[in-house]
Amino acid sequence: MDAPPCLDSLRQEPRVYERIPSYLHDKIEELQNYQSELVKYYTEHYRYTKYNPCSGYIHFMFVDCAPTVFFGVLDYYRIKKKAYEALKNASNPVLICLEYYKDKPKSIWVINDLHVQLENCQAEWKVADSDGNVLLDGRSIINVEPDSAMQIAELNWKIKDDAKYDVHLLLRDQNGRVISENYYHDLLHQTPRPKGYPEAMDIYHGMRIWSE
Repeated sequence: MDAPPCLDSLRQEPRVYERIPSYLHDKIEELQNYQSELVKYYTEHYRYTKYNPCSGYIHFMFVDCAPTVFFGVLDYYRIKKKAYEALKNASNPVLICLEYYKDKPKSIWVINDLHVQLENCQAEWKVADSDGNVLLDGRSIINVEPDSAMQIAELNWKIKDDAKYDVHLLLRDQNGRVISENYYHDLLHQTPRPKGYPEAMDIYHGMRIWSE
């Protein structure tokens, strides 16, 4: 998923800035949010499918190779796009995350890429609706093997199609220190593909064709 850099970066290249339609200037934040959400979702998917079947991942084009709309999480001038933090957090060696699909949550996972066992850790989870009503509030003491992915709990509650749900996950070590934290806002309503976002790719230049 590609996303534009910030306007300040684009203005450093007048020829690029002038060729990008002005109506896209107001969509930069929306496009960066869209990229960020996709990067988080798929990177976490690769993490909890560790060795089953995923043996690793590489984010394509970590840094944009040109000052235009590209796949990097850093733009051409090394300025962070919003997806940078999403990729960084989802790639932490110790991660607590949620497996979910478009219409339902499934389970909580803890991934440990360290070569030491995580002993007597406490996993915590809370699910609340948009009115602040707590629907689920749980915790579990777990031991996580080195270099492993562990499913620690299944999440299940009565889903209403028009409701918004926020999920907060915490993992504490045996001394109570937070070693991983994750948050999902409006879990089951993913950000829609931004209006006007192109499907077509220019095979000669390797970039999308934008049109009004």
